Amino acid sequence: MSHDLTSVSPLTEEQVLSALQARYEQGDIYTTAGFTLIAMNPCRSIPEIYSDDRISSYSEDKYDELPPHIFAVAEKALGNMNRNLQPVNQSIVVSGESGAGKTWTARNLMRYLTATTSKLSKRRESLALVSSIEQQVLDSNPILEAFGNAVTVHNDNSSRFGKYIQLQLNRCGKIVGASIRTYLLEKVRVVKQGPEERSYHIFYQMLAGLPQTDTKALGLDNTAMMMYNQTRTPDGALYSATTAALTRVGFTSNVQKNIFTLLAAIVHLNSIKFEQSVPAHRPSRCTPVHRT
Repeated sequence: MSHDLTSVSPLTEEQVLSALQARYEQGDIYTTAGFTLIAMNPCRSIPEIYSDDRISSYSEDKYDELPPHIFAVAEKALGNMNRNLQPVNQSIVVSGESGAGKTWTARNLMRYLTATTSKLSKRRESLALVSSIEQQVLDSNPILEAFGNAVTVHNDNSSRFGKYIQLQLNRCGKIVGASIRTYLLEKVRVVKQGPEERSYHIFYQMLAGLPQTDTKALGLDNTAMMMYNQTRTPDGALYSATTAALTRVGFTSNVQKNIFTLLAAIVHLNSIKFEQSVPAHRPSRCTPVHRT
């Protein structure tokens, strides 16, 4: 079966969906439609198609001979930029509904680009060897996910914000700079979540990973623990990954301490209860009471 939907005939919605289903059932989660890559979430882990060997195969100037893949999209963008005498900017747009796999796709795009650009000058260089800037680009992912992703009913790592990532490359194809802009953060999630949903990962990571002496100093007692006790992700291990990434991108231990102090303050604010102190027919005025 063709991997390009433009070859489907007749090109109807029914035929397109049938072709996608057939490819999905045989384990092909990527399908092209002209210049567009369609990715179908397999809802299971398939690490073999994102391995270092797979990165190498798509970076050897034969991506167009291989099956559709997000790595092929990244390689084509790099090729379009590098084959011209003058720099030509390239954009990759990752879009889809909640749970479609946008976060995972963006993460692997970044991984491919940093691994590939790091070895352009020496084709035999190890994929694990990346520059300081490239490592910081990779480290931005766990930080952004900790502070901007949350558990929803259908997705344990749902991005609740949009992001625009810009990588700057020199004429040799090496990453020399990067910037990340975030927008439309779902701020209301900090104070209110739907049934079976969570606030942002960082609160649960903090409560699961902070040393007991720190939780005691911040006043994070059992009440706070119970309020944020919804274990669907390995929060303790993710806390370690987040703090390690913060350290590598330049956040000192004092800055990190201030960050978690502020997060603890938000946890305390969320536990404040209010009661009405005047009759219902008079203008409302609320008085805070002790935490419960």
